Amino acid sequence: MIFGAGASFDSDPSYPPGQSRDESIRLPLANQLFADRPIFSQALRQFPECHEIIPYLRTRRDNMSVEQVLENLQGEAQHHPVRHKQLAAVRYYLQLMLRNCEHSWTNVTGNITSNYRTLLDQIEQWRPGYQQVCLVTFNYDTLLDTAFQQVGIKITTMSDYVSEKNYKLIKVHGSLNWAREVLSPIDNLATRNSGNVVHELINRAASLGISDNYHIITDCPVGLLPAQNPIPILPALAIPVQKKHAFECPPDHLEQLRGCLSQTTKLLVIGWQGVESHFVELLRTIPSGTPGLVVAGGKANAQEVVDRLGRDVMGVNWTSADGGFTDFVVKRTADKFLRYTDLR
Repeated sequence: MIFGAGASFDSDPSYPPGQSRDESIRLPLANQLFADRPIFSQALRQFPECHEIIPYLRTRRDNMSVEQVLENLQGEAQHHPVRHKQLAAVRYYLQLMLRNCEHSWTNVTGNITSNYRTLLDQIEQWRPGYQQVCLVTFNYDTLLDTAFQQVGIKITTMSDYVSEKNYKLIKVHGSLNWAREVLSPIDNLATRNSGNVVHELINRAASLGISDNYHIITDCPVGLLPAQNPIPILPALAIPVQKKHAFECPPDHLEQLRGCLSQTTKLLVIGWQGVESHFVELLRTIPSGTPGLVVAGGKANAQEVVDRLGRDVMGVNWTSADGGFTDFVVKRTADKFLRYTDLR
């Protein structure tokens, strides 16, 4: 199963899009990541290093997407090195903003109802005991991580995402509660506070070496991993550019993903637009004839995704669903698709 921003945008059946008490705290779609919302501006104030580029992202010319603007800015770093610092600050902004947004959203909803949890219940109802479920998300939020408790998995370490036999969760573009160790030396870490280190890491972004050691963190923003000998860390979430060329994910998680894709018997896509070419390339390893169902906020939107994926991943038998995530879950549309069929 593949989840995109549309899934978390429509994550609670009691508060479908346009019907919550406060839409300003709803988890955003990609084009809303830099919107002029109070909770977003509050996070932005902490990272002045990126303020110069915010007008490009809020008032986009020629109907460009946020991903297109960020990709252009990233491409300019070669001749305008300050872009490295600005985009590093964007990572910290996204991490803090989404953490605060998710916290506010779950306070409003009460975290009582969740499309993620209900879908996992439906999956478990129809899953034969021998079948494995791999969930892939492009989202930075932790709504799906929390929902995993529905199937008896509590995620407290990086290995918990992939160590259980029946269910695996792969966050291909990172997470708001992940960080990676910095390899470059940072002076006087034992006597400095985390906030001070954050801004040094932002300003030195162009030259920092980053390891593949990932950690789950609780504080945000955070520049140091607490330890007897503190370790500098950076947010582990990918800049949302249109043409991503790399994953922000532990190598062993990606290896598990490749293995799952080659054994796929059903493919469900919810709220993902299917434009990340590096991931689409992986989808081509799915066995020919696999049934695929796309949920994307309505029949027309879902058909656009089906048409796009149908061109790029031709081995899958794609169909489109009516409605969004809430309709899909509440109307139990998933039952027919998930119902047990012995495909061994």
